[in-house]
Amino acid sequence: MFTKLNSRKLWVFIGLVALVVGNYVFGIGMPRDDLLYLIVLGASYILGQGFVDAKQQPVKDFPLDDVATIIQAELDKLGYGKNIPMETIIKLLVNNTPSQK
Repeated sequence: MFTKLNSRKLWVFIGLVALVVGNYVFGIGMPRDDLLYLIVLGASYILGQGFVDAKQQPVKDFPLDDVATIIQAELDKLGYGKNIPMETIIKLLVNNTPSQK
């Protein structure tokens, strides 16, 4: 929980909210256009940094059991491959999956 408080995106958001509230509630006197430019700049930073952060996250392994269940359900709808054991479906998926290098 406390590691989330180190997020620069969070602090940019909090700063923008404080600036908007301070301007309208406490009458700081910042022109509306300047305030809008800062909001757009902050939102651009938050979205851009979020995109970069998402690209740096490792891709998790796909849950093959869930895939096997979905495939079995689809095969049952079509009338093909009824009663294929899940182990066979998983082996087919694992053997036909491109290796990650």
